[in-house]
Amino acid sequence: MKNSILYLSLLGAMLAAPAIAQTLPTAKALQQSATGESFTVGQMRFRVVPDAVLEPSAAKAQATPAIGKANARQQPAIGKYTVKLGAAKSAAAVATGGDARMAVAMSDSGVPVVVTSSLDVYVSHIGALNEAVRDTGGKLKYSSALGGNGVIEYASVAQALQAMQKLSAIAGVKSASPRLIREEFVLY
Repeated sequence: MKNSILYLSLLGAMLAAPAIAQTLPTAKALQQSATGESFTVGQMRFRVVPDAVLEPSAAKAQATPAIGKANARQQPAIGKYTVKLGAAKSAAAVATGGDARMAVAMSDSGVPVVVTSSLDVYVSHIGALNEAVRDTGGKLKYSSALGGNGVIEYASVAQALQAMQKLSAIAGVKSASPRLIREEFVLY
């Protein structure tokens, strides 16, 4: 009896594997889907993956109890988020964890990151930071006159990337870059 349950479990897992494999993105699939807006942080160039949706890893494991922990371990993750490809336009995907304040981007070298809707801004004087907030429509989350920097938050990643272009034209702004969550593309 115990052996037949084990064999049925293994058979079910083997039959489900092809279906699961089709929905899990690989680094190569993410790189090919990186067709959105591009931006540069330091010397690295990134491009947004518009079809990718991020879901909190813990919520994903709880949302699919039938598949259980085995599937949660197989899903690609960046930091504490799992990545689904091709679900960005689905209202259900947005309701289950898609967030306009976060997006997936790929570097030219194939490193995936989570892009947030916040920008790290470095300025020569604090007045430039206040002007940057006012001119770009963001919300100041942090500022340091001593450090000459601040964090400006926007409603979406797209707005943050558009604001980055405007910030380069403001006198006193040295640099601006999106805040990134980085971690190797790991299959748990």
